[in-house]
Amino acid sequence: MNKKGDFTWSTIISLLIGVFVVSLIIFILFFPNQLLSKARDSAFSLDIGLHPEEKPPEFIGTSVNKETNSYFANLIKKIKSNTKNDKNDCLIDIGEIPKTKEFRINLYKDIIKLEKTNKQGLSPDYENEEIKDFKPCIITGIESENFFKCNIQNKKNFCNKKRFQETQITLEEEKYSKYLFKFDKNHMCLIPVYDDGADLYFFTITFFSGDCDAPDSENNAAIDAECLHLIDKIKLCKDIT
Repeated sequence: MNKKGDFTWSTIISLLIGVFVVSLIIFILFFPNQLLSKARDSAFSLDIGLHPEEKPPEFIGTSVNKETNSYFANLIKKIKSNTKNDKNDCLIDIGEIPKTKEFRINLYKDIIKLEKTNKQGLSPDYENEEIKDFKPCIITGIESENFFKCNIQNKKNFCNKKRFQETQITLEEEKYSKYLFKFDKNHMCLIPVYDDGADLYFFTITFFSGDCDAPDSENNAAIDAECLHLIDKIKLCKDIT
């Protein structure tokens, strides 16, 4: 015959097991995703099983439009392919930067990210791509003046001077040319442009040779938009054999 104390403890243990089983069933029925997520995370922390392929996080009610997705994929493809060849001092056509309010493409050292914006700034990455030894850069300041004189005015004595700055960059529509200028396999630089308000592109070639203004401190040493037809004449990297 069991003692009274033994009977009491066995009853308590049975009740606790019953409560646990019922709670587990309720959790499985009403919160299946959370359970699977916790189990998966626990398994990965112990290196049990295979890690799934990385997927971009889902943002409720928000998705990247097709134009931005295509631009991001094309940008990655163009930069990666040009890190693998020795074609220098040439242009890479990456197309016009798309208009998007909810997402930003940011260039960092060794990585390019597509990030969602919010009131606080940037949320976790939507998508990113690592590119080893990639060093984002911009042609600005005195470097812009050297670039202009070397590549647009063909003053070769300026070609040996510094023509870019390494920096983190956020792509913004209408702020940059549709080209990257490739100095070497690590440095593919954005070309800032500005519009002085004089829409004389058609006449620039024939009548107004002075409308393509050289960079200066007043326009933050960006390239005049009316010089873009001259930038177009710089050789494309893909055309170099």
